[in-house]
Amino acid sequence: MILRPNTALVPIEGIITTEVVPVQYLRGAAISSEITKNIERVAKKAHIKAIVFEINSPGGTPFAVKEVADKIHRLDKKTVAWIREYGTSGAYWIASACQKIVADRLSTIGSIGVAMLNLNFSELMEKYGIRDESIILGKFKGIGLPFRRPSPEEKEFLEERVKKIYNHFIDEVVKNRRLQRQVLEDISGAPLLGEEALERGLVDYLGNKEKALEVSRELAGIARTKLQELGKPGFFPFTLLRRT
Repeated sequence: MILRPNTALVPIEGIITTEVVPVQYLRGAAISSEITKNIERVAKKAHIKAIVFEINSPGGTPFAVKEVADKIHRLDKKTVAWIREYGTSGAYWIASACQKIVADRLSTIGSIGVAMLNLNFSELMEKYGIRDESIILGKFKGIGLPFRRPSPEEKEFLEERVKKIYNHFIDEVVKNRRLQRQVLEDISGAPLLGEEALERGLVDYLGNKEKALEVSRELAGIARTKLQELGKPGFFPFTLLRRT
């Protein structure tokens, strides 16, 4: 008798985003729509009892991360996150949506926070006699433009947005991991090693792929793992050709 797969391995590798941008062709990207399609594919299979998410990612954009985490929450399967080298920022948010988390002793975990990057060249332009004469209509329409100084009101507006995203991030991890909020506030933004994350309750076990599969067997009541590995999304130039 041929044993059908009972466990799926879904990869999440690279920057998590909704679309590929040029720099990600070289660095690799995890596209949220492709990840959710992989999840939907195995969710429909009754013989798949558990899903292991192989995570190696520094995080990504808030919407893309939330899209994947929400999809995991809706699964009627046992779920395990296996963090390899990196499971930080939004990637940790996704891992926390799983029922259990396995990481290596030397994995980098956490870095729970939000960063909005914005370079400003206005002083450099003034030094060389370059003036920005952009025509902008709309009170906050010029936010983020690198050639003009942001006003105090614009800074406050951006800070409030970042704060709202940050609080939502913290709230989700608190709920998913059943942690006290202060535990996360104390390590806010800090990257932890796997063993440090275990001490603080951010992960459940230290181990490798075999440990993650062992945990998935225990959760699903499986005697022996028969694995179905879903392939990683293609990279440039193959990704570009496939998406045109």
